[in-house]
Amino acid sequence: MIDKIIDIAVKYWTQELFAIIIALFGILWRQIKNLYKQVNALVGGVRGNLRMQIKSEAKTHLDNGYITLHDRKIMDELFEEYFALGGNGPVKLLKREIDSLPTKIEVRKNAET
Repeated sequence: MIDKIIDIAVKYWTQELFAIIIALFGILWRQIKNLYKQVNALVGGVRGNLRMQIKSEAKTHLDNGYITLHDRKIMDELFEEYFALGGNGPVKLLKREIDSLPTKIEVRKNAET
């Protein structure tokens, strides 16, 4: 009789424990899905901001017909980050155009004190 009661209790608690574990996995899965969507939205937003900044800077340099050494370094960093975030398309064409611009070396004068 006691064995039967123990068997029923073990089956009941095993089923309940299994149901709790399944429910926890479901909650965890939903949270992971929401986090994944948020991260994708952030990546898309940052990529969009980088694209706009690259286009704006590229227009300025292309209009000038040259790029300074310092600005070239900054543009290379922007391109690198943009492509690391999955960017592609017309920005690749802008990169080629920027890379073909002559580099102007600016000599900075020390401010007189």
